[in-house]
Amino acid sequence: MPHSPFPPSVVGNLDLSHCTDIVLPEGFKISGSLYLLGCIDLTVLPDNLDIGDSLYLVGCSSLTMLPRGLKVGGDLYLIDCTGLTTLPDDLKVTRSLHLGGCTALKTLPDDLTVGGWLDLTGCKALRALPKRLKVGGWLRLNDCTSLAALPTDMRIGGSLYLTGCTGLIAASPGLLAVGGHHSLVTRFKAIDAVLLMTLRKFKTVDLMIIAALAGSGYLALFRFL
Repeated sequence: MPHSPFPPSVVGNLDLSHCTDIVLPEGFKISGSLYLLGCIDLTVLPDNLDIGDSLYLVGCSSLTMLPRGLKVGGDLYLIDCTGLTTLPDDLKVTRSLHLGGCTALKTLPDDLTVGGWLDLTGCKALRALPKRLKVGGWLRLNDCTSLAALPTDMRIGGSLYLTGCTGLIAASPGLLAVGGHHSLVTRFKAIDAVLLMTLRKFKTVDLMIIAALAGSGYLALFRFL
C-alpha cells in the first residue's frame, strides 16, 4: 500500500466522503466514526482497521472486499457497495450491520454474529445464510431473490422480514428461534411480523406458521394457500 498522509490514529470523527486517492495506514485507529460516502474509486482499506464508533461505506462501488481484522464498535454501513462479494471471517460488529443494495454479495461468514439489526435488503446474489447466524435485533431479507432456504439453527432476536424473496423454498422441519421464542412449523419457520405476501412458491402448499407474538401471551395460527 502506498505511503499514507494520515497519522496512525485520530481522535473523534473523520469525514472523507467523495474523496479520491484515499490511503489509510495499516492498523489505522479512530475513536469516533469514519465516513466514506460516495468514494466510488475506493478499492481497498487497510488491514486491522479499528473504528471506535460507526463506519459508513455508502456507494463505494469499486470496493470488492473488506480488510482483515476490521473492528467496528458501532454500526457498519455498507449500503450500495455493488462490488462487494463477501465479508471477512473475522469481522466484528458490535451493533448493526447494513448491507442493503450490495447486489454482488454472495456469502456471509459462517459464524456471523450481529449485536443489533442485520439488513440484507436487495442482496440479490445471496443464496444462503450462515448456519449459525446470530442477530440480536431484526433481520431484513427483502428482495433477496436468490435465497433458497433459511437455516434452522439461526437465532434472531427481533422480527424477520421476507418480502420479495421469490426464490425461497421451505426449510426442513425443526426449531427456529426468532424474537426470543422457538417455533416449530410444518413447512416454514417464522415468527413475529413476518411478511410473506410475495412468496409465490407457497401458493400450492398448505403453509402453516405458528407465530408466538412477543409479550402477547397467546399463539396465533395462520394458514396460507
